[in-house]
Amino acid sequence: MKLGIGFAIVFLAAVNVAPAQPQQGQLNSQAAAKKAVYQKSADLARQQYFTCIANSSTSGEPPNCQSYINDAAYYDAMGAAVTNSGDVPAATAQKLALQRTVANTKFNYTRSAQIARQQYSTCMTNNSTSSVPPNCQSFLDAAAFYEGMAAAVTDSGVVPAATQQKLTLQRNNADTKFKYQRSAQIAQQQYEACLKNPNAAASTCQNFLKSEQAYVALAAGFPDPLPK
Repeated sequence: MKLGIGFAIVFLAAVNVAPAQPQQGQLNSQAAAKKAVYQKSADLARQQYFTCIANSSTSGEPPNCQSYINDAAYYDAMGAAVTNSGDVPAATAQKLALQRTVANTKFNYTRSAQIARQQYSTCMTNNSTSSVPPNCQSFLDAAAFYEGMAAAVTDSGVVPAATQQKLTLQRNNADTKFKYQRSAQIAQQQYEACLKNPNAAASTCQNFLKSEQAYVALAAGFPDPLPK
């Protein structure tokens, strides 16, 4: 049985018809809608930043609000990267997400360094009237550590394990060296006070001197700390 000519024409037409494609105007509308969503997120992040700053205005610590600014920058960039299809290319989205992670990680380390320096200043102020050498150096050593960590953050938002281990060792060495140096200073003060005491035995004074020399020798076994 043969097919009719009319049926054959309809059949061939159905086979060769391509799926309907979105029009350019529809694509631009999708892109505009997606851009608007990112813009709204960016504006909200900026509002959260200003609220955070206002709420932190009476705090003595550096405000912990930077992540909102980093979010705003991320959403602004995502909006700018939206294509006419209403999407952000996967590689671009991944790159921008990593940039936000890097910015947040660097800020966290930098803020920790600022707090450590504030703690150092407070410690020095509280010990300004003490005759004993102030025990505040560890805060400066912590600040140097956090600043080193911030500088070492990679494009993937992490600090390499070897670098972190090195910075931790430098911090521990600096802390230990300072403890020996401070102990030597205290022993020296005790030695000088002993010499001025007419009732002190010479052997007692000599022991203070020996302690000072021993601590100086121990401190010399550690490298000088990083510049503060």
